[in-house]
Amino acid sequence: MTGQPLPADVPLQFQPDFLKAQENRTYVPFILTVDASKLTSPSVALYIRVAAKGTTAPTPPPAPASEKDKKDKRDKDKKADAKDVPSMPTNYAFEDVHYLEVAPAAAGQPARVSRAFAVPAGDYDVYLVLRERNPPPSAAPKASVLKQTVTVPNFWTNDLTTSSVILADRVDTLSAPLSREQQIEHPYAIGQSDIQVAADAKFRKSEELSVVFLIYNPAIGSDKSFNLQVDYAFYRRTPDGEKYFNRTEPQKFTPAVLGPQVDLSAGHQLVAGQAVPLAGFPEGDYRLEIKVTDLVSGQSLTRDVAFTVTS
Repeated sequence: MTGQPLPADVPLQFQPDFLKAQENRTYVPFILTVDASKLTSPSVALYIRVAAKGTTAPTPPPAPASEKDKKDKRDKDKKADAKDVPSMPTNYAFEDVHYLEVAPAAAGQPARVSRAFAVPAGDYDVYLVLRERNPPPSAAPKASVLKQTVTVPNFWTNDLTTSSVILADRVDTLSAPLSREQQIEHPYAIGQSDIQVAADAKFRKSEELSVVFLIYNPAIGSDKSFNLQVDYAFYRRTPDGEKYFNRTEPQKFTPAVLGPQVDLSAGHQLVAGQAVPLAGFPEGDYRLEIKVTDLVSGQSLTRDVAFTVTS
């Protein structure tokens, strides 16, 4: 598509998060916000390509045949679909295509689609191509191409670090870990916890501020011991600058607190976070400062979360 304008029939916004994966990779679940009012049909194809920064933009694959034609032309459609999806050259870190339905959004909210990819740390150009599958017979399928450059962090070091801090509407408990196919539909599921990501950083006083993140690379003793503390402090932003508002009780992570079944040397994960009621917060803008301290190694770090409280 070099030299050609990228289609932008449907406004898109891309919000990635970063977690530690396996095999020296980083897991990148993301939320794609879609202006569904611009779609003529909820059935879409979503093409994802992750390439080294500076790679030429891809040509979006044509939409597959409509569902009503597939029964009569199944063999032909399969050949067309195979041709439509580009092969994966060695210089692409990730490439995939999903056929899905854009679910109706809650009142006043945009529609959202969540998927994920996993790549080694580095700088990448992420291309997302959304295209209608079943437009009206007389209309061309609407399509949009979104390009966003991301820096994927390296969690495979000896330094204390964390995943992205995820703002959640809620965290659902699953009865069992998801299958590989189910995980595609629920990329924010971690073990038996399925994080429902908040639509934005604005919360009513009647709601809770819920944050979830994982802690990586703590110091582990020869006896498999560890000792971490997480502090949560809130600061209110005013015309005169930030002012300390309040804090919650520190969160402790030790074998005595978590139980002997937690073995970090075996790959068990430390999931941190809190849900804080906002009834006592005056309306306004805030910053949550999260400080993680490894009491064994002496390493520490801070993460900041900006949010707004409304009536």
